[in-house]
Amino acid sequence: MLDNQNDLLNYYKSKDLAKEVLGDQKNVLLDIEEQYDELHILSEFNPEYAYICAESLIEICDRNQISENSFKSIDFSDLREVREIIKKIRSGPKSIKLLPNWSGENHSKLIDAYQFLDDYTEKSINYQNQATMAGDTIHESNKNKKKLLKEKTKLLENVRMLESKKMSTNESISEISVLNLDSKLLQLQKKFYASEDKLEEKYFFIKRRTFSEGMRTIEDQHSLLMAQASKTTFFRTQRVLDDELAEAKKEPSYIQALKEGNNAKRESAKLRKEISKMKSKIKRFSKGKDEAEAVNLELNESISKAKILDKTIKDLEAVIIKNQKLVPKLMKKLDLLNQKLGESQGIITKLTPDNKLIGA
Repeated sequence: MLDNQNDLLNYYKSKDLAKEVLGDQKNVLLDIEEQYDELHILSEFNPEYAYICAESLIEICDRNQISENSFKSIDFSDLREVREIIKKIRSGPKSIKLLPNWSGENHSKLIDAYQFLDDYTEKSINYQNQATMAGDTIHESNKNKKKLLKEKTKLLENVRMLESKKMSTNESISEISVLNLDSKLLQLQKKFYASEDKLEEKYFFIKRRTFSEGMRTIEDQHSLLMAQASKTTFFRTQRVLDDELAEAKKEPSYIQALKEGNNAKRESAKLRKEISKMKSKIKRFSKGKDEAEAVNLELNESISKAKILDKTIKDLEAVIIKNQKLVPKLMKKLDLLNQKLGESQGIITKLTPDNKLIGA
């Protein structure tokens, strides 16, 4: 019972709301019809303005969702009248175009004039802001240019001082000597790495009592043999194991691997000492050259900075000239904009009535 009462209550609320909406739409439609009647009179003298207003009335209908379907619940006689009103309003612009005093050219001029007025403030402010920004840029650029010129003067003085201190050493010979030493060091390092790689070379060893045949380094083979020789039993005394170890060491692969491994170790030790000596020699040789090049490096950096400053100053001068040319152009654009404002206001005054409708 309670659910039925709630449903009934909601039904009446919805019905009341629908009546309220319908009432609002009727009032809007009546207002629009009154405006349309005024447009009919207005179109005799200002058809182009009346056309714009007629389009506005259609937009108001659409915005308020006013159509023939909006009035289905009203009486049949009233519905017929509503349809006639809506049809009349929606055909308004077309009927105005058929008037003998209609001018498509004047309509375009009026639309353009209204559009210009809408855009005028934004354009005017934009041109003024650009002109102000250009003036600020000129002022700031001149200030920065003055600062950079002072910095450039100090830098050029430093360049002259460094040039007087520049050492007249034979840099080409030094560079060749350093390159030769580096090349020799590289060769020694390559030999050293090759010698170290020799220690990791694998040889084929035959099967033994506690391990299988296979490819192994001398270090791995030696470890396996020593492990095998350390496991004594009742039947395998230490003497037996030592004899077994001695026999295993007579294997040709073992003898060759051991010999080449020992040679590689000696070679690596020798090369390691030579590399250390070469690095010390390069360090001593480079120290003197580095001291001589320090002045040259500072000199080159100062010259590079001076060139960068010179380019920056030229760029600032270009910015100043560009903005100095821009300001008069912007002023001219503002003058033309204001001139067009007067023309647009004249067109609107000419093509619209004294008492305008719908705020168009």
